Amino acid sequence: MLLIHNIVGICAGDRVAFPELETLSEQENKEIATANRLFGLLPEK
Repeated sequence: MLLIHNIVGICAGDRVAFPELETLSEQENKEIATANRLFGLLPEK
């Protein structure tokens, strides 16, 4: 599970350990879109 979390973060461009508060929601949106894209590549079963 940790690996999946890290892959999504890396693909979304998460490189800062302690980002500014303004960028948190923007980064969250990027990570959600990236997770949807990556999980969409997996087979359904």
